[in-house]
Amino acid sequence: MKIENIKSEKRLGKNKRINILGAEIDVLTARETVDLVENYVKTKTPLHLMGVNADKINAMQDDPLLFKIVNSCGVINADGASVVLASRFLEKALP
Repeated sequence: MKIENIKSEKRLGKNKRINILGAEIDVLTARETVDLVENYVKTKTPLHLMGVNADKINAMQDDPLLFKIVNSCGVINADGASVVLASRFLEKALP
């Protein structure tokens, strides 16, 4: 797979994203995530929902392909307390 072949998915949500070490993470509650995914299903829009934890953020630093894959997903959620705590430390608090 070539990096240049990876296209960003259509984003249906109007929510903002924050950046933590290059990982773009959606600012969404669990309920908002479910509602957004339901919208993708109802509109038959393709979606990759990516969970990002500290390990994946670290791996992204050394893997340009993984970096591109993660950030091209339609929905990117924080997956773990370490990412949520980092967002608060960086004053970009996730719900």
